[in-house]
Amino acid sequence: MKASLFLAALDATLPPERLTHGRVERSRETVADSAGRIGRPYVAEGLLGMLERRGQIGRAQRLAGEQFAEWFRLAQLDPLRAADIGQRIPSGRSATGLAIEHARRRVNAALDACGGISSPCGCAAWYVLGLELTVAEFARREGWSGRAMRHETAKHLLFGALSVLAAHYGKDR
Repeated sequence: MKASLFLAALDATLPPERLTHGRVERSRETVADSAGRIGRPYVAEGLLGMLERRGQIGRAQRLAGEQFAEWFRLAQLDPLRAADIGQRIPSGRSATGLAIEHARRRVNAALDACGGISSPCGCAAWYVLGLELTVAEFARREGWSGRAMRHETAKHLLFGALSVLAAHYGKDR
């Protein structure tokens, strides 16, 4: 039985259209819903989780990619857009200028370890891990000498960036 059909059989409340875009499962953690009741939301499997599950990257590479993405979010380096009024800042996470500057320094140090933002691996880290573009979108966006990048090349650049980040964050600990 296909995985999407198996998941649909487990929970019929999940729209079948959603199951065509990757693995979706219930969160192990509970959260408060809009009415204050306890809920278990659906969680979609991310790119790094999928690559690890398929054996294309290791645990250290996944954790390094997630760490980079977290610093990137804290540094507020994503494109400017309207803030969600209902969004709350998680407790324990300061959004002060000092915290943002610290996160930016961490992102810059990680990019320097990858060879800088203009290097192929640094560029992959910025766009795929930081801005959360898909590998296919990254491949279409970037290229050399006016030619588009092949999807396989983009994926291997991401693997290289993840390996460098794993070594970089391993030294930080």
